[in-house]
Amino acid sequence: QILMECKSKNEIPSIVYENVLGSNEMDKQDFSLVQSLQGSQQCFVITDPSLQDNPIVYASGGFLKLTGYSKEDVLGRNCRFLQGPDSCPQKIQLLKKAVMNGEDTGVCLANYTSDGTPFWNQVFIAALRDAHNNVVNYVGVLSKVAGPSPDDPEYGKVLQLEGK
Repeated sequence: QILMECKSKNEIPSIVYENVLGSNEMDKQDFSLVQSLQGSQQCFVITDPSLQDNPIVYASGGFLKLTGYSKEDVLGRNCRFLQGPDSCPQKIQLLKKAVMNGEDTGVCLANYTSDGTPFWNQVFIAALRDAHNNVVNYVGVLSKVAGPSPDDPEYGKVLQLEGK
């Protein structure tokens, strides 16, 4: 039912607000973050860890434009579909560990668009919590960048087209 609601609207589904708001008790910082992201047309997704494999339940227009995927392609899927041959396994592990522990984190990761074109993604993942400090959703903010920073082990790495 949650995914059906997500597929039928172009806005953050009410279930996200209900999960986080509970009885209007959402963590104020998390609520402000979601409102700011939605209002600024940032490139982001919201996932639901209460569902199997923590699928995307909302994808912004900026995310769809950046990745080339349609809303129907992404809703109900884990964000792993953006990974490819140049995606660093160590950075993927950092993201997985942060999600497992309910922590916020960010990395610069090689991701791929729907046509296999690689791009550097500065991704930030934040746990959204209810008033009782329970993680109810995750927000992933994506930003296409020229490449990793000089202190990153992948600095200077040239990305290859998927399958090439």
